[in-house]
Amino acid sequence: MTTGTVGKAIAVAVAELRLARRVVRTWVFAALALGIGLVLYHGWSVAGTLSGEAPPPRFALPGFGVLALWILIAGIVFLAFDIRARDERDRVAEVLDARPISNIVLLAGRWLAIAFAAWLPLALLAAVIQVGGLLVEYLDLPAGVPAEPVSLATFVLLDAPTALLLWSAVVILLTAVLRYRLAVAVVALTLLGIYSWSLFATPLYLLPVVSGIANLGLLGSEIVPRTVSAVDLLQRGSVLILAAGLLTIAAAALRRRDANTRSSGLVYGAVLLAVAVGSLGALVGSVIDQRDERMAWRRAHEALLAEPRVDVERLSGTVSIDPGRELAIDVDLAVRAPEAMPDVLRFSLNPGLAVESVRLDGEEAEFAHALGLVTVTLPAPLPAGARAELSIRAHGVPDPRFAYLDSADWALDEPLLGKPLVLRGDQASLFDANYVALTPAVAWLPLAGPNIAMDDPGRRTPDFHEIDLAVSIPEGWRAAGPGRLEEDDGLRFRPRVSLAEFPLFAGRFERLALTEGVVEFELLLHPAHMANVEYFSQYATSTVQHIRQGYGFFASPGPVAYPHARLSVVEVPAQLRRYGSGQVMDTIQALPGVQMLAEHGFPTGRYSAWPRIAQFTDEQWLEQMLFSAEGSGPLRVPAVGGATDNLLPLLSSARGEGALAANFLLETLTAYWARVRRQVAPGHWLRSGPAPAVPPPARVLSRLLGTGTFTFGWYQFFPMTLEEKSAEFSFTGVDATASEQGVDVMLHKGTLIALAVERLMGRSKIGEFLALMRQRYGGGTFTVDDFVATMTEVDPDMGPYIGHYMREIALPGFLVSDLRVFRIPDDANGAPRYQVAVDVRNDEPVPGLAGLYLRAAPPLFFGQWGEFVHVPGNTSLELGVVMQGPPEEVRLETYLSKNARISRLPVPSPDAETIVPEEPLNGARPSDWRPPDIGIVVDDLDPGFSFVSPPDEGFWPSPTSSGSGDGEVSEYYFGVPDGVWYRHGDPLTLSWGKYRRTLMRIGAGEGKGRAAFTADLPTAGNWRIFYHLPGSTASGRSPPSIDGVAVAFWARDSFGTYDFELVAGEVRQAVEFDARTAVSGWNDIGTFELPAGPVSLEVSDSTDGGVVVADAVRWQMVADAP
Repeated sequence: MTTGTVGKAIAVAVAELRLARRVVRTWVFAALALGIGLVLYHGWSVAGTLSGEAPPPRFALPGFGVLALWILIAGIVFLAFDIRARDERDRVAEVLDARPISNIVLLAGRWLAIAFAAWLPLALLAAVIQVGGLLVEYLDLPAGVPAEPVSLATFVLLDAPTALLLWSAVVILLTAVLRYRLAVAVVALTLLGIYSWSLFATPLYLLPVVSGIANLGLLGSEIVPRTVSAVDLLQRGSVLILAAGLLTIAAAALRRRDANTRSSGLVYGAVLLAVAVGSLGALVGSVIDQRDERMAWRRAHEALLAEPRVDVERLSGTVSIDPGRELAIDVDLAVRAPEAMPDVLRFSLNPGLAVESVRLDGEEAEFAHALGLVTVTLPAPLPAGARAELSIRAHGVPDPRFAYLDSADWALDEPLLGKPLVLRGDQASLFDANYVALTPAVAWLPLAGPNIAMDDPGRRTPDFHEIDLAVSIPEGWRAAGPGRLEEDDGLRFRPRVSLAEFPLFAGRFERLALTEGVVEFELLLHPAHMANVEYFSQYATSTVQHIRQGYGFFASPGPVAYPHARLSVVEVPAQLRRYGSGQVMDTIQALPGVQMLAEHGFPTGRYSAWPRIAQFTDEQWLEQMLFSAEGSGPLRVPAVGGATDNLLPLLSSARGEGALAANFLLETLTAYWARVRRQVAPGHWLRSGPAPAVPPPARVLSRLLGTGTFTFGWYQFFPMTLEEKSAEFSFTGVDATASEQGVDVMLHKGTLIALAVERLMGRSKIGEFLALMRQRYGGGTFTVDDFVATMTEVDPDMGPYIGHYMREIALPGFLVSDLRVFRIPDDANGAPRYQVAVDVRNDEPVPGLAGLYLRAAPPLFFGQWGEFVHVPGNTSLELGVVMQGPPEEVRLETYLSKNARISRLPVPSPDAETIVPEEPLNGARPSDWRPPDIGIVVDDLDPGFSFVSPPDEGFWPSPTSSGSGDGEVSEYYFGVPDGVWYRHGDPLTLSWGKYRRTLMRIGAGEGKGRAAFTADLPTAGNWRIFYHLPGSTASGRSPPSIDGVAVAFWARDSFGTYDFELVAGEVRQAVEFDARTAVSGWNDIGTFELPAGPVSLEVSDSTDGGVVVADAVRWQMVADAP
């Protein structure tokens, strides 16, 4: 193209820009992009600032940019779809046709002008965000601060221009080929819709080729900014060639004659299209090859999982880090053969490292390094029990893909609307010029055997060994890892205890440290992320002091002391993977000697912008904010999550059958002992959006902006269907490696067993148990039998319970008498005392436990736990608790039992004036109580119960249309549609059940939804019928007098009149009942003369209240009725 031709194209572009400036559509779409972009950016930033659980849009620029880009591409459609018609309407076409200008020059000028006109609002939006963000930052407003600059520059200067040029070419081609403007707009918008759909349907590993947006779906980082990859650059080049091809074909198809022949233009265009498509195809093949390589590693390592491997007893040597360039290792491994090794020794070593040499007992050894496996040929068989010394030298850059090879789901295999695993990081290691993270998962140090099943001790027993490494890092850098010693000649890492894995982090960290007892607490942050430390250190409260308090159990010299001299809390970039492998894929924040602190949590949170509570002093406010920062983090995972693993779970492991379950129980008990909540966050619990169930548009928006949540932050209990499934397996018998449901069953049962152990043993004895486990098995492994025997040795009463629940399936089932509350003589100080007592019977032949939780009535309000006791099978006990005032709420806690959840008990109103002269009962004593005969009862879980929901009238089918008894029914949660029957299992609702207490509920309707309780009456006669209700509302709670949200909730939860029909044979009799006057428990609805045989009480959804409840019906002969 000559200089003159370029000048003509520029002249056309300038003229087109003048025309676009006068078109209203230009300003409409520019205003939309600018306005919506600013609202989303700052609105989402406010939400992220106030919650501290979602990354602000400045770390999700690609997703945020796509939203603005869609608006501008739509603008291109309406700017360019009538170019030719506009020329003819404005009589420009005749002038252009008379000028000696070629079609390609004409269209190229317009192509550039249209793309530039669409790009300008985006550039303005970027400038406003950056400049406005500086002002927001200066004024400490809770809005958006400046965007991460590398991501912003990549999008505005590379991704967006390329996309706009492509779509400009597409629309210009359509205007040249199609005669009608409407057809152009429809086809172009359809193509835009297909492109948008493809963004959400394409796996993330292919998205760089398909989307044209660098790092779309991945969270950004300020520590290690995500830059443009070679694939990105090649893709942009291919897209520009594609756009040029489309433009060339458009010039040939244009109904305007020029000096060029149409055929030559079509040929040139076809050649350009072929080159572009071929290049894009090659890129697709390249990224697929990378995925296939990872799958090949997995297959090779899985094939060797059952092969015997040596036991590494000691690993020592040197590690040299040249950031961004090379990692060099020279290590010696002292190994022992637990069984005869006839031919070879196999070790895993990252395929990104090239092995220079391998020496066996000082002699050069024959070896091969392929598929991440170093295979060393033995000169002679290594007999069982024999020891050898292996030396390996290697260098290179670790490949982050060589980790967690047996993950049930791979983050980059998921589409944007699939499991958002990448929100917890997508790279298992980092070796950047500014930051190095070498996690054990990538096998950057030699690992005996295959690098597979590392999180499944039942398949691969962890290998604990001594470690002694000298590490070289650049001047001015700091490093973190277990057992760090700073010596004159450099860094040395020599942990005091044997470990199965060794992590190493290095960077230009800012360091704050504090020594408490014999443990040093250090905080290592990126230099640009010190604002919160400075903010929280303004007053007496110090950030490091608070971290020491949060991890105070490490400084305690108690029975389970922290094993290292230093705890390093290290900030890690957003892209570093922080979850494990297998089916569980649980969150990993703790590694030996290190607690990872996610970049998008405390380091980049804007706590100074939080709205201030006036009644707090400065120091109190800072304390409150620090507790929020510690207890909350990205995706609702607390910053201290997993920290207690360093006390024992990282020092020992179960092995063999049930090992995964035993390890989970050990981790949970360790956390309970340290008074820290064991936070479980498996991968399949992660959802896009700020809540587990959000409308599709909000889910799309949330995913693009990197917002997700774990379901544990929203649901207090596991779903009822899972509780039913868990009754089919023993704790150590469930296969948590086979399915997500298996994981859930293990977590469900393990959590309940841990709670039971905590209540029965108490913190002191749990500490003794953990100390004995560490003394015996620290630096080694144990079996489930060892676990049970050790706990029984510490507390012999636990033997029957823990032995049964670790291995057996059968569950206890508890029946409960009416609660008794009465006043007893005042205490020595004259304070009133109230006795709360209840008889509890374990009506099954297996052991269980039971205890009470009580909440005092106003003005006391406090909660109080009663003593938890063992309840042998087929045994009754009386439980008692003495309180200062009458209780407002009483719950029976049985944890792992057929009762499934907490059982809330109806509380009678005591007579405060009557003092019963009884000795106080705090604890339990034997009882001969048996449940009385109360007649014939049909519960919503019994075969005599059935229901029919109203017919579907909407677009979406109802979750449950009909059913009976204990069949599968959708579970009720607040917010689900009201027009069908749901099973309500909220344990705080006063419902009826022999063991498990549930009820059915349906929103008010027109009588088309019905439920029936059918009993087979043995004799004809007068029968009194009772209907069980939780109270005057579906939750049994009184209507609130507070905010509108609570009032709206109660309106949906309130009762009105019920539409009952009593059906006996062909006779149907209407029964009136006003549920607004209902009491918690059995409500008498009348006495009726009924025949022998089947009799049903039906209830419909017709009511003047908000909801209808179907819980249980009781029939009792009048002579027997109380």
